Amino acid sequence: DEVLYVQQRKGLAKLALRNGITLIPAYSMGNAQLFTSLFDSFGILEAISRKVQFAILIFWGRLGLPMPYRTNVSMLLGRPIKVEQVPEDKITQEMVDALHKRMLDELKETFDTHKTHLGLDHKVLRYD
Repeated sequence: DEVLYVQQRKGLAKLALRNGITLIPAYSMGNAQLFTSLFDSFGILEAISRKVQFAILIFWGRLGLPMPYRTNVSMLLGRPIKVEQVPEDKITQEMVDALHKRMLDELKETFDTHKTHLGLDHKVLRYD
């Protein structure tokens, strides 16, 4: 599965409404295969990261170096979403939620449309 942690992150939708910016759903397919990373199930790295106030990530690629594995990376672009500018005091949570849902729906459609052409039929895009 390809997992995006964007379910509760709605700042882009609000910014687009505030400024009338056209959104283009985009997904970079293959990034997850560039490096291997250490997953700390005990939360030790997270605790240290919070203490030093920057994210500590342990990763490696070819030959155990920070050199990416050779893999194809493809940028998937969806249909533009036109957004009308709304004065900030008139933006409601319902408007933000509706635009956010539309963005995620368009991104999923773009992903599902192009994954077959890349030989990645088994991949599923999900949001958390």
